[in-house]
Amino acid sequence: MTNLPKIIGLTGNIATGKSVVAQMLANSGGLEIDADVVANRMLYPGAPAYQPVIEAFGDSILTKNGKISRKKLGKVVFLDPKQLEKLEKIVHPEVSKSIKTRIEEASRSFVVIEAIKLLESDLIEICDMLWVSHASVTHQMDRLLRTRNLSENDAKDRIQAQPPQSEKLNRADVVINTEGSFKQTWQQIQDGLANTMIGIESLKRSTPVRSGDWYFPDVSAIPQDDAEIFWQSHAEKAPSDWYATLGSRIVLPALKEDQLEGLLLWDNWNFSAVFDRWIANDQQRLSEKAILDAFYQQIEQQECEVILFTIDKALKNSLFPAKIGFRKLMPDELPYPAWQEAASKIIDDDEKIWIRFLKEPVEIIDK
Repeated sequence: MTNLPKIIGLTGNIATGKSVVAQMLANSGGLEIDADVVANRMLYPGAPAYQPVIEAFGDSILTKNGKISRKKLGKVVFLDPKQLEKLEKIVHPEVSKSIKTRIEEASRSFVVIEAIKLLESDLIEICDMLWVSHASVTHQMDRLLRTRNLSENDAKDRIQAQPPQSEKLNRADVVINTEGSFKQTWQQIQDGLANTMIGIESLKRSTPVRSGDWYFPDVSAIPQDDAEIFWQSHAEKAPSDWYATLGSRIVLPALKEDQLEGLLLWDNWNFSAVFDRWIANDQQRLSEKAILDAFYQQIEQQECEVILFTIDKALKNSLFPAKIGFRKLMPDELPYPAWQEAASKIIDDDEKIWIRFLKEPVEIIDK
């Protein structure tokens, strides 16, 4: 693999803030690839591991409609280390192939491979550096109890079931301590990028979108004081703390004549781009072509395969999706399970959603 972006390997034990760090890196010029997401895709019908997994574990792991039930499969493998090893030998090589293909197609400043078992996989060999998210066991327990509704015993079991965090910390090039505020985590990430070769590489590769008077840089490229002031001035539309948002959504800043005029927020769920909201000064409309074009380009840079708009959010933003390449479909009419799952997160099964198809999934054998 030559002439590729720099690659950050990101790992860390459960509830250490790994996903927040990954999202903030995506908002700082990176392409985020979650190895767990890719592994789940390998179990979809038509994926490379689908038939081998059925042959290895039998039809009892299938649902009535012929899909592999992750719940049924989990009961087989997670209580038996040998069965888990058998599954990993089938799935992990295909995960590595898929991730390497995505890296070859990358157009972002750098790539982030997020994986809990990164050090145990061959993917560590292609990483230029290792970043580790860290939090104390006390913080891990608190997060598991608050956000995952686990009992104290279940939370302890999950923490103790993982390899010691110290093994990861000892090999880390950059450690991000997530025990403080989201702002402190963001600043650690910016310092980590600036103090490594990634910062230099970003300057070489980053190409912010420009259209007429409009300019669409990465969030990390605009003064954060300006972003915070803008965010606070639109508090009635903003979902949460500014820096918490940078750790949970992808943000596209829209500047006109060097003034911040709007922020477009969206979620990347399983390589499906789900529009969240447009926060802007009153005179600026999401329907403006320059803004939508920049949105599409950012989505493509994150290697998303579809764009999803709920009907109510399209109406609220005066969009006419049918005129710009979208189709209105029920979730079960979407032809790929990941897209169905993304749609089901934001609408009921009896509702329709606007979808625009961009490209075929990497993980399908026959395209």
